[in-house]
Amino acid sequence: MNALCRLASTSALAALITVSTPSVASAQTFDSGHIDAFNVNAPSADSLELALKEDITGSHVVRAPEDVVIRIPDHALTDATQSVPGVERSTWYLPQTQVADLPWPGWDTNGVRESGFEAIDLNFVSVDGPGNVFLYLQDTFGSPMPATTDGGLWLHSGSVITQDHPAHVHANWGFDTPGTYTMTVNASGINPSGALVQSNTATYTFSVGDESAERGAAPAESGGAAPGAAEGSSQAGGAASSAGGAAPAASGKAGDAPGVTGHAPAGRANSASGKSASPAKAFTPAGEATSNGPLGISRSTWIFFAVALLLLAIGCYLYFFQRPGSKRAAVAAGGSTAMSAGGSTPAHKDIFAPNSTPAPPADPQTSIFPPQDYRR
Repeated sequence: MNALCRLASTSALAALITVSTPSVASAQTFDSGHIDAFNVNAPSADSLELALKEDITGSHVVRAPEDVVIRIPDHALTDATQSVPGVERSTWYLPQTQVADLPWPGWDTNGVRESGFEAIDLNFVSVDGPGNVFLYLQDTFGSPMPATTDGGLWLHSGSVITQDHPAHVHANWGFDTPGTYTMTVNASGINPSGALVQSNTATYTFSVGDESAERGAAPAESGGAAPGAAEGSSQAGGAASSAGGAAPAASGKAGDAPGVTGHAPAGRANSASGKSASPAKAFTPAGEATSNGPLGISRSTWIFFAVALLLLAIGCYLYFFQRPGSKRAAVAAGGSTAMSAGGSTPAHKDIFAPNSTPAPPADPQTSIFPPQDYRR
């Protein structure tokens, strides 16, 4: 009888544990709205906490990242990112500014201020998935700026976002292949005592495409080889494609250069760091000379300055040479410069006078009286 009771108790406990354990299938899925995916708080000067904060189901609702799936629907797919240096391909794109029917993920480190922290690093321990992930900011003129410390737009295992001061930031996201991506991330910072403090490590899940499981990596077939990838390789990290452009193998992971299985370099290995080459053309950090323009200034910035200088030159010309009463305007109107009565000061002709040609001096009038003889 006792054995039967113990068996019943054990079964009930096992059932309770099974019901209360969360699963990926039961995770909350968000396909729109404001999400601070990397929300960092500092309960004390000796601890950091990394979580996810959303304003979709309420105001500043904090959740464990493992309990959330950020889904990027198919209408986020765009060709606009083909013209972005460092991306140069179609992506499922989440812009830096909020769009009503798309998720808007970013990061927030304001919660560390009260405990004396300043700069916070977001460390991407691993980035895995069927394709490549891109993360970047935009400057005032709309030119891309790297969000990570390596100066590139490609987000991969080992990438680091350094937030120099507590702030709330949103960025541009791009995924070049549908499927499920996971990112393992932790936060770290220096406390007021000068000690390095590290947060918990959290796992984030991004589901790209409405029905990615059925379609697999089909969009990668028509995309061709990625810029900067080895010749004949597929677009999004996977095994090398055949001559016909077959879809990448399932063994590829995000963080791999296109056309490479695992984490081996793709023709442009960085032997010093041991990291894989970027899947796109290198993005040179600000301050270095680039093909976009001299002095590391983007082409759009140079165009802005050129137009501004041209308008300034036109304004100066109109003011100094075409304004009414100027010598240049008088000559252009067909007038000439005459000397004043004193003979030393030039007198400008009034170009607005009704008759611009001066009248000749009048002849002396003849007296109407007959001449008189005063010799009497």
